[in-house]
Amino acid sequence: DEGRHEDPIIISDNSGGGYISWRTYTDSNPTQGELYVQHIDGDGNLSWSNPTQISADIPIKVNSQQNMCSDRSGGVFVTWYAEGYPVGDGFYYGIHITSDGSMVGPVVLIDTEDNYGNVSLESTGNGAAAIVWKQGGFGAENIYAQRFYANYSTGGFEKDWNDGNPLEVATYVGRQISPKVTYFSDDFVAVVFEHWPDPNISSIAGNFIST
Repeated sequence: DEGRHEDPIIISDNSGGGYISWRTYTDSNPTQGELYVQHIDGDGNLSWSNPTQISADIPIKVNSQQNMCSDRSGGVFVTWYAEGYPVGDGFYYGIHITSDGSMVGPVVLIDTEDNYGNVSLESTGNGAAAIVWKQGGFGAENIYAQRFYANYSTGGFEKDWNDGNPLEVATYVGRQISPKVTYFSDDFVAVVFEHWPDPNISSIAGNFIST
């Protein structure tokens, strides 16, 4: 189709097929672009006659990459940064989509006025996912996390941890940056990050979080 198609990600649907997400740039939206998803079945056929546009009218952050993970139940989550002021709200958004094209979102996953970034996304099993991110001013960043799943009855996401508020993972003196989350089991995820108690001293730290 007309335009530039960039930043592809592919994730298995655990049934022989997979989902692809990418950003399309057109003359009318040459900088932010729009996010699309297509499902491919186990025989290599496109499941939907047209790709699904998932970013709605949310301006996507320039030079950012969407993230994507399986829910380990046949669907996927796709998440991305919104462009900040004055173009957008600067929040972090996500959707959930299944192979029949049913979708929940976009919904806001991170809605802070603080500086934030380094968002990492991974499945937690049982149809859910977790994100971790750094948040705070330079020199005083901390690590936070949240687990969520799509509620197709309400059309929103349910946030499991800390009564729906960001869960504090690491709030030590100094800088906590570059977090990564990975699936460990249906009962736990593992998070690792850089800990800088001093500008000249750093270490690698980690936590397990019960799902």
